[in-house]
Amino acid sequence: MKKIIIAWFLVLGITTLSFAAPKTWTKDEEKKISLFFSNFAEVFLDDFAENELSDALMLNFAQGHIYKNRYNKLETSKGEIENFKLIPATMVDEITLKFFGKKIAKHDDKVYAYPDADGEAYTFAHIYGYEYNEKDDTYTVKGYIITAPSGAVIKDPYGDMSKWKKDEKR
Repeated sequence: MKKIIIAWFLVLGITTLSFAAPKTWTKDEEKKISLFFSNFAEVFLDDFAENELSDALMLNFAQGHIYKNRYNKLETSKGEIENFKLIPATMVDEITLKFFGKKIAKHDDKVYAYPDADGEAYTFAHIYGYEYNEKDDTYTVKGYIITAPSGAVIKDPYGDMSKWKKDEKR
């Protein structure tokens, strides 16, 4: 199976991930890979090594991902603790299994309370190139993690800068 090593060169550090990939990509596949990495970018996932993934990091990722992508499926806390969304441990397991191939070893709670406070900034990943290394059958993918400010209009985050400028003028 072909492996792909993704290296994001960020101002704050380098993140590396692995997954199967073909030798060449279409524009549509590049868009899908950008979308895949956007899942990690939008929750500001900390760097991790492939074999050193902690339960705490997976829990933080899953909670943030669920809050941003399944908000309408979450119940809101009532009573003493207000302004929290309730995230079931089963939903956390579903997300960690999907993105990391494993579940959290032991949950401390059956339901996690996640603060119901979201800013308006929009964060996403945008691939701009890749290189295939035949020697070790890996890819290095280059891309940006972009946070658009509140009020920015980006209709297609997988377009290019010139398209974003046109969107902004509308």
